[in-house]
This record gives sequence, structure tokens and C-alpha cells, in this order.
Amino acid sequence: MQDLNDKVTGGELTATEWNQVPSEIQNVIEGLGIALSGGDLNQLGKAVAGYVANSTFYLDSGIANAYSLGVVGSKQSPSAYTVGFEIRFIAGNENTGASTVNVASLGVKSLKLEGGIDLTSGLINSGDLVRAFFDGTDFIVQLFASKFSGSSVRNYVIDGRFDFWFEGVSQTSSGYGSDTMWLNENVGSTKVNSQIVASPGEISDVPTTEFYSSTNVASIVGAGNFVKKTQRIENVRTLAGKDVTISFYGKSGANQPVSVQVAQNFGSGGSPTVTDLGVKKFNLTTSFARFENVVSLPSILGKTIGADSFVEVTFWFDAGSNFDTSTDVLGQQSGVFDIANVQFEEGSSSTDFNEEDIAISLSKVSRYAVDFSGLIQMNTPSNSVASAERMGAYFPPTTWRVAPVVSNIAPASSQIPVASADNILFTFFGAVPNTLITVTGFFADARI
Repeated sequence: MQDLNDKVTGGELTATEWNQVPSEIQNVIEGLGIALSGGDLNQLGKAVAGYVANSTFYLDSGIANAYSLGVVGSKQSPSAYTVGFEIRFIAGNENTGASTVNVASLGVKSLKLEGGIDLTSGLINSGDLVRAFFDGTDFIVQLFASKFSGSSVRNYVIDGRFDFWFEGVSQTSSGYGSDTMWLNENVGSTKVNSQIVASPGEISDVPTTEFYSSTNVASIVGAGNFVKKTQRIENVRTLAGKDVTISFYGKSGANQPVSVQVAQNFGSGGSPTVTDLGVKKFNLTTSFARFENVVSLPSILGKTIGADSFVEVTFWFDAGSNFDTSTDVLGQQSGVFDIANVQFEEGSSSTDFNEEDIAISLSKVSRYAVDFSGLIQMNTPSNSVASAERMGAYFPPTTWRVAPVVSNIAPASSQIPVASADNILFTFFGAVPNTLITVTGFFADARI
């Protein structure tokens, strides 16, 4: 588009000059695959929102160690590498050593770790989501430690201290619903899972303990009945082929046992789940004590990994005879079972519970769930019409695992959310001219 800033009041634009302006706008809209329509005056906004939604995502068509990235659809890409240029892509091949990337044919650049270190074999696996940014010389790969670097992670359980209860402090339903990162399931038998405020010094080894999770079980006889609590640790590659130690603090209302089990789930379309790893029954007393068990996780060599794979750690409180193998014959029982400070760490011996700063814990939880309470707002223009669409956006503190399911939107009027792993776009309908429209809360769920 030519520079038209030399035009003065009373001057004229030729047809060629004028057509450059709407052509630029039209190209942005059509580049997102949006068909032009005279009845929709918000197409440019939708196109901009589309660019924002996956602006850093590219498609890989390269080979091992030489990743070649192209834009999604007919979108435009930047014309040159600049400092801070960010990329995300799903790797088509595993790397076997030092690797390069060529983004939108802008030129081949090295992929490096922090400090300018070359990638070593197996850091990138086929199907991995890779994120990197350009530092002026190379693309620096940002590896999630929980996925790639066991040595830098102390506790692979997220919120083992039970600090976060986004959906409520009590739950009777089966599934997620109280302690945010924990799946509380039951069939046949019933339960109430609750947040309990720890008394000062109640768990003297971990003075930062503020809460623990309590499950009150009402057992109903049935071979397939159960009550259990599970955390799913993202990516079945986590600690595969290594010894891990599970530790936790537990007590019960009447000196009763619980069982702990580990499993490797290879995700949708993946190899069959490897269950019943490290099954052990622990006899709890009426006072908190620490328990631990060492588990050898099998290698995943030769396995097929599908979408949403995970390693899971399960506490069994009540189990019909169908689950004898998974629970070391725990059996069926009613009672109250309290669990605190769960740790899942690499190695064949336990270390002290990792009393992580709560801000760090929150950043980890935010990859899977966000309970937003605040203000997202925009003012409708004076030419708004009843059928108009207006958009507001929320950007999470960290990229979500997947595009989240958005619920509990407040106020519950006409906001229609469109979510990606990077943001949520709220569309408002029927906006009155010169009106401030807002979103004050929602829950975004990207858990496994």
C-alpha cells in the first residue's frame, strides 16, 4: 500500500489509491477464510480476533532435526525475524540431535536451549507441542520441566498440599468438583469430599499446611462399587522407566486402611493402559502420619501415545471385589479418610515434602483451571445496532493445556465464549449504543 499521507484537505484520491485501503482490509478478512458480507460490519474484528487466537502457531512439514513451519491457512506471516518472535508447533518428528527451524521460509535458524546449548536426542518427540522464541540469533526452546526434565522437578503432583478449591469446598458428585486438581469418583457407594482447615501444628513436619482433603464414605455393597481420589499427571512420558516414590500424610476416623495405585494411561488412540503399578495398602490411624511407597514405572518403548495421555496416582477408600487386584484387597468400608501433602518424586527414597510457594503452585494449576473473578469490559460505539456483535478478550497467566471449557459466566446474559489454549474471546450480542458491557467471572476447565 502506498503512502497517502501527503494528501491535503480538498485534494483527491484516484480510484487506484482509494482501492488500496479497502483492499488491505478485505485481504485481512479473507485471509482468515471469512466470506465477505455486506450485512456483517464486524468482519475485520473477527479477522483480527482470529489472528490473535493462534498468531504464534505454525504447521510443521519438516523432517527430524530440521523443522519447517508454515502458516495456518492463508494467513500472513511476519516478513522478518525480530527479537521476541514466538513460535508454537506440533512436532512431526522426534529430534535425534542438534536441530534447526525455518519459519515461513524466512531462513534456517538453530533451535537451542537456554545458554545456547544444542538440543540432545529425544528432547522433542513426535506430537509434542514445542514453544520457542527468537533471541536475535537462535530460537530458544522453552521446555516444560514436568515433561522433559525430571531432575528439575521435585513434586510431579500439582497442588499436593490441597490449597486450591475453585469449585467449592464440598462435593458429593463423581468427578471434578472440589479440590481443583483432584478427581473424586464414586460408583454405588456415596461420599462427601470436603476441605478441612488444618489446626496449627497438626502436621508438624509441614508447617505451611493450611488445608487437607477429607472423604466421608458411605459404603454400599457391590462388586463394582468404589470411592477413590485421583490426580492425573500430564503426559505418560513423565518418569517412564524410572523409580518413583509416592509419599503422603493420612489419617482415618477409626484406624482403617487406604490403598494407593499408579497407572500409565496412553491417551485416546494410544496403547492399552498399564494398571496396578505399585499397589500397596496402608493402615491409617486417628492421627496424621507419613506413608510412602517406591514404584518402578515401566518403559514406554514401543508404545503408542495418543491424545491426553497421563500418569495417575489413585487413593482407594472403598473398593468392591472387582478391584481386589488394584487395591491389594482393600474391601468395602465406610469411614472418614483424610489425605494431605501428597508427593510423587523421582528416586527410590522420599525427601521432605516440597513446601512450594503458593504463587508457583497457582501458576501450575492455571495450566489446567482458572477461576476468574474480575472485570472484562468494553464500551459499545454510538452506532451499535441490536444485532451487532462486540468482542472482549481474556488472556490466561499461562497457556492452557488445551482449549478450556468455559462455564459459570457472570453476568449470565448473552456472552458467547470462543476459547483457545491462549485466550477466551467473549462475543456480546444486542449491545445498546454507548453502553459499558462486562464479564465479571467464569470458570475455565482444561483438566485431563
